[in-house]
Amino acid sequence: MTERQATREQTARKASLYDSLGSVVLALFLAILVWVVATYEADPPKTDLFSGIPIQVRNKAPNLVFMNATGWELEVEIRAPDSSWQELETSSFDAYIDLEGVGEGLSEVPVQVYSPTDPAVTFLDRSPPAVSIRLEEVISKTIRVEPLLLDRDSVPLGFVAGWPTVSPSSVTVSGPRSVVKRAQGATVDIVLDGARETVSLVLAPSVLDAADEPVEGLELVPTEVRAEVQIERQLGYRDVTVRAATANSPASGYWVSSITVEPPTVTVYGKPQIIEALPGLVETNAIDIEGVDETLVKRVPLALPEGVSVYSEDISGQTVNVRIEITPLLGGQTIRRKIEYQGLSAGYQAIVSPEVADVILSGPLPDLQDLDSEDVRVVLDLLGLRLGTHKLQPIVLLPEGSRLAVQTIQPETIEVTIQIPPTEEAPEPPPEEATPTITASATPSETATPTATVEPERGR
Repeated sequence: MTERQATREQTARKASLYDSLGSVVLALFLAILVWVVATYEADPPKTDLFSGIPIQVRNKAPNLVFMNATGWELEVEIRAPDSSWQELETSSFDAYIDLEGVGEGLSEVPVQVYSPTDPAVTFLDRSPPAVSIRLEEVISKTIRVEPLLLDRDSVPLGFVAGWPTVSPSSVTVSGPRSVVKRAQGATVDIVLDGARETVSLVLAPSVLDAADEPVEGLELVPTEVRAEVQIERQLGYRDVTVRAATANSPASGYWVSSITVEPPTVTVYGKPQIIEALPGLVETNAIDIEGVDETLVKRVPLALPEGVSVYSEDISGQTVNVRIEITPLLGGQTIRRKIEYQGLSAGYQAIVSPEVADVILSGPLPDLQDLDSEDVRVVLDLLGLRLGTHKLQPIVLLPEGSRLAVQTIQPETIEVTIQIPPTEEAPEPPPEEATPTITASATPSETATPTATVEPERGR
């Protein structure tokens, strides 16, 4: 074979190889194209907006703080297979700004976003593409705390307020440089509110600028201080308790249940030796309660020793308001009454056993003494009951507006037998829904009633 023939044969082989390789590549390309088309038809892509994605902050220097609003949210336009949209939520995205190397001042930082859970998501657009931030360095300084006494004049006559003190006397404020520079001092407002003894309060200081305007946005250490004002009593003045004096006794069957005085204490003044010798209380002039059977309210003068007066801005301060509660004595009484019944169906007969019950009542003694036994009724409700024997709890009826209370009923349950009268034919039983005719028994006869009265020890 000549050299030319060998070359031609080699060239033919290469051409054949290239033809075969091209066919393979074409077949592979066509297979991929078919797969892509099939995939798109089975799970077509969808383009839409997704909003409300929180923008996180990364790599902020710890000595810097934001001076503008944060809490940004991102809206993105994405393309993803229809199956992905069914699973996507805000947690499917990670949006953030990276502050690595960003210092003080105003900066525009781009927003980064990706989907860590679904690589099939393609991001087409985002809003906002970047956020504007302003950072400042955090600094600290120490400022003095001054106490401010708002109502020194509220201290009662006979007392004097000392100078207020604060502990600790200074606090450290921390925050953005521009805000800390404004802080020139701090104050605590102290209100005595008529105190008669030393006032000690735990208060949060208010930071002020040079114009005494509040400065907000700073952290304080400590957050609270203790303010104290000494209140001392002057010689010749004294606070004493007031006691109401009474004479005689209230009406029979009543007692003094309570006495209140308003004001309960007063400030008296006079010569120091007389004031110091007082026993710590003064009495009112005697209040006569002879025969009183209701609450008594009176304004009564004070029985003050000679040379002693009550400090007051008007003449009524020399008197006090006294309220004396007059309450009926409580007692008890037992009344025996014949048992009545009502609601028995027509054509039936009721046999009650026992026929009488003892009712034990309690209440104001005058009401018990005035009670007529006929005013008390013991009643059984037989409404809807059928033939047979029944156990019922009786009901005690008292006069309207009565202040008496039923303590017990003996016996607590009453046996009632409902039967057909011997001389009559059995009536048709009433239907469940029917309302039986109400029949009351004859007027009960009065039975001798033993009484027992218990009176508590009378008091004033």
